[in-house]
Amino acid sequence: IVMKKVLSIIVLCAVCLIGFNSCQSGNNENIHLDLVFPLTGNGAAASEATINAINLCVDKWNAAGGINGYPIKVECHDSKGQTKEAINIARKITSTDNANIVISAMSTVSLGMLPILEEHKIIHLAFSGANSLLTNNPKYVIRGSISPKQIGEAVIKDMTTKFSGKDLIIFYCNNEFGQGYLDATLQATKASGLSECKTIGYDESDLSYRNIILKAGLSNNNVLFVIGQQESLGRLIKQIRESGYDGIILSEPNITSASTLSVLSKDILNNVYYISVIQTDKVDLIRDEYYKKHHQKPSELALDAYNNTDLILTLYEKINGNPELLKCDSLMKVQFDGLFGPTRVVDSEIKYNLQLKECIDLIK
Repeated sequence: IVMKKVLSIIVLCAVCLIGFNSCQSGNNENIHLDLVFPLTGNGAAASEATINAINLCVDKWNAAGGINGYPIKVECHDSKGQTKEAINIARKITSTDNANIVISAMSTVSLGMLPILEEHKIIHLAFSGANSLLTNNPKYVIRGSISPKQIGEAVIKDMTTKFSGKDLIIFYCNNEFGQGYLDATLQATKASGLSECKTIGYDESDLSYRNIILKAGLSNNNVLFVIGQQESLGRLIKQIRESGYDGIILSEPNITSASTLSVLSKDILNNVYYISVIQTDKVDLIRDEYYKKHHQKPSELALDAYNNTDLILTLYEKINGNPELLKCDSLMKVQFDGLFGPTRVVDSEIKYNLQLKECIDLIK
């Protein structure tokens, strides 16, 4: 028994030493946090708000002494929303020993970077709706956005409770992001026993969706779930309203981005709701800090990014920078008390409690 205890202590010390050395990787002066976002082109506006929120979180950590005494250094990279560019950035990041944590946005970007970051054992927080991100059980990635499965289940739950089970019609963008949310919602529909819903794909680059809206044959007895991002999501919702449909429209947090809301107005957002995380008093404090620094309100996506960054830095500190410990069973039991209350990582995804919220509150 004594020998077993001695061996256990030796193993534990070895693990901690490995982790400590890993935490000091790079230039032995900083913990490097690389942000890979579309800084130009489609998605740039949302990226700016998200990066502002991430920097606000990092400022909090650095003011408290950083991670295990090491300050966090942030570097931004412009993915331009393109897979090829993302792959080049991943190669650049991993060409030195400085990389510790990467945060990426957009499914195509996160998917492009994934194999390279996995090969180099870089902890990767990916804001991605693509289900394929977690295919083949990657070891070092955590999906940071509210997962398609959670959103899909929430939509069907509200369909059968708040909205009395009216027929569901899903509009989804034709890409990895849209397909991920569509598949998850269809799975939730099947599991709930609801009759099969109508699905309508659209191209984000199109300026007019009037033909597909007309062919959908919308009735105010329907409930619509619209899946998309940026200006195209705003255009879709606006044109649905212009078609004469005044019924219920559901969406996910992407509707709260500045680029989406810039297309919309209060009258359009009547009877529009989105799936949100349950908020706590901590959210108001961060909102105030964000407003003081940037003179605008943070979107739900920006707050989500703050919370997820806080979580990934907390996990990094707990594992002493050793990526091999990221998926330990003991780590999965860590309950993070973040902006949105108790949160934990389950099966490589950040899990939240969800609620339905009115979009009209977002435009003042």
